[in-house]
Amino acid sequence: MKYLLALVSCILLISCGNELDLIEEGNDIPVIYGLLSSIDTAQYIRVEKAFADELISAVDLAKDPSQLYYNNPRVALIHEASGAEYIFEEVDGTAEGYPRDEGAFASIPNTLYKKRSSEMNLVEGDTYRLEVLRDDIDTPVTASTVLTIAPRIVKPGLTGLLDLVPNSQTIIQWRGNETIALYDLALKIKFFEKDENIPGSLFQERQLMWNLTQGLVVVPDVANVEHAFDGISFYSFMAGQLEAGDNWRRNLSNVDIVLLGGGEEIQDYRSVGLANLGITSSQDIPTYTNLSEGKGIFSSVTRVIKEDVQLTSRSIDSLKTNIITRNLGF
Repeated sequence: MKYLLALVSCILLISCGNELDLIEEGNDIPVIYGLLSSIDTAQYIRVEKAFADELISAVDLAKDPSQLYYNNPRVALIHEASGAEYIFEEVDGTAEGYPRDEGAFASIPNTLYKKRSSEMNLVEGDTYRLEVLRDDIDTPVTASTVLTIAPRIVKPGLTGLLDLVPNSQTIIQWRGNETIALYDLALKIKFFEKDENIPGSLFQERQLMWNLTQGLVVVPDVANVEHAFDGISFYSFMAGQLEAGDNWRRNLSNVDIVLLGGGEEIQDYRSVGLANLGITSSQDIPTYTNLSEGKGIFSSVTRVIKEDVQLTSRSIDSLKTNIITRNLGF
């Protein structure tokens, strides 16, 4: 879960953060966020509410957890095909590794609702319905999504090399499917380095994450998707990330190709101009929602990683000799 890039800024759950957005007094507006993922060990849902009070300032309301959270809501996920129902348990998001951004809103408690994936039957391509019962309200808040099917990276192939050289284009291609509406693509560049200005220093492993594209929108029934980029951008990225100098010694290892896909609801959410999909992120109440009542989004994401892809020998030679990177010590 923690490895996911935020789709469009990256990608896990959406949550509530630090901007005040009041509603008409007396209305109960649930604000619910969750992204299912069949590849993750646990699923999380954030359930909160919007608030207003003519007698209490927005700043004071924001610091009061009783104005932010419901009392013991029932959070359930239903597998439409089988009717199986899975009840989520309340957990501390900070203890789970998802601390909340500091700001106007109360950071303690940091309540999420969790269910381990091993305790559910998560089937890619099947429809799942979220149901949230709040306090004494009989009608649940509901939303449905199709669990995304993992795409497959086809270029470079199983034994293929990645060719990143100046004055040419590199193409990464994958097989999508009808459950995915947009993609993020990144390269995790792995290398070793040491600073010879430090006596006795040893090579240390390092990694750089290079985001090639975010929020790449596709027609759902298009099977073959690709992203092309100029090879020179690889050298510009490396030069922008690493300190140059004669003291550095670096050896490039390989790269991982990281591909994320998001469901149609995420694309709909983005299309109205809101692209903040981090679990510690914005308190803005979105203008788009796929909930039966209230505001928020319930959708699905997936991820595939093609690990340890080797670069061509001419790519490594260019990294050593190209004017942009020749002072980086490779």
